Amino acid sequence: MNWDWDKLQEKRQRQNWGNSNNNSNNNNNNNKNDEEPPFGSGSGNGGGKGPDYEKFSDAFKRLPHLSAPAGGKVKWILVALVAVWLLSGIYIVNPDEEGVVLRFGKYDRTVGAGPHYALPFPIETVYKPKVTQVQRVEVGFRSVGQGRTFQQGANRSLPEESGMLTGDENIVNVQFSVQYQIKNPVEYLFNVTDQAAVVKNAAEAAMREVIGNSLIDSALTDGKLQIQTEATQLLQEIPGVRFSMPSGAFYFWVDVSAYLGKSHGGKKINPAVDLANFLLEQAHAAVVPGEAFHMPGSIRISYANSMKNIELALTAIKEALALL
Repeated sequence: MNWDWDKLQEKRQRQNWGNSNNNSNNNNNNNKNDEEPPFGSGSGNGGGKGPDYEKFSDAFKRLPHLSAPAGGKVKWILVALVAVWLLSGIYIVNPDEEGVVLRFGKYDRTVGAGPHYALPFPIETVYKPKVTQVQRVEVGFRSVGQGRTFQQGANRSLPEESGMLTGDENIVNVQFSVQYQIKNPVEYLFNVTDQAAVVKNAAEAAMREVIGNSLIDSALTDGKLQIQTEATQLLQEIPGVRFSMPSGAFYFWVDVSAYLGKSHGGKKINPAVDLANFLLEQAHAAVVPGEAFHMPGSIRISYANSMKNIELALTAIKEALALL
C-alpha cells in the first residue's frame, strides 16, 4: 500500500486544531456556569434561583461612598460675613468732632460726640470734621515743617502773595495768618471743595482791599503813632490785663494770665491757646497765643488795621473777657 504522507500530515493537523477549539469552548462554558450573578439566573419559565440579597448587599457596600455637600458650613460662613458687615457700622465721634451721616450720598443727620451706629457702606457714610479745632491758613509765607500749627519755625516768603499795592501806589510786603473754626460742618463739607484755599483767597482779597485804601506814609509815620496811642487806651480799659508798648512793630503783647484757669460753659480755659479760641468764638477777634513765640500766658494783638476796626475788636474782646 502506498501512503500519501503529505495528505496524512495535513489531516492530523486539522484534527489537532479542532480538538484545541473544543477544549477552549468547554472551558469558557464551565467558567460561565461557575459565575452566579447576585440577582440569580432566573429564566422565563420560572426556573432557576431568585435574587441573592446577601451578594447584592456586599456589592453595594463595595461601592464608593459619596459625601454630601458641606451646605451647613457655607451657611455659617455667610452668617459670619453678614455679622461682620453689620458690625462695621459702629463708630465713635470724638469730643472735638461732629458726625455728618450721608445715606446713599444725601445728607441725613448730624450726631454729637459718643458711640453711634450707621448702616454699613455703601448705604450710609460718616464724615467727622473737627469743629472745635482752630485751623490756620497762611498768606504771604509758609511755615516750614509746621503746617497749620501755632509753633514757631522757619518761614518761607511767597512774594506773589505778600506783595500788595497801597493807595498811593507803593508796594508793601504783607504777611499774615488767618485762624478759623468750623461753624456749620454740613456746609463746610459739601458747599466748598477746598476749604483752606477759599479761606486763604478771601483773606488775601480782604487784605488787599484794606492796603489799597491806606497810604503808606501815614501808616509808617504819624498814622501809626496815632493808632498805637488809641489802641493803648482801649487795652487799658480791660481789667486784669497787662501789656508792653510796642517798639516798631504793629502789635501788642498782652498778658492774660489772670484769665487762665477760669471756665466758661463748663470748659476750662488754659493755656492761652484756649483763650484765643474763646475770643475767636465769642468776640470774633483773631489773636495769636503766646505759646507760638515762647511767651506762655500771653496773646498777641495786631493793630495793623483801621482805627475803626481796632476799636470794634478791642471792645468785643473786653466784653468777652467779662464773661469769665
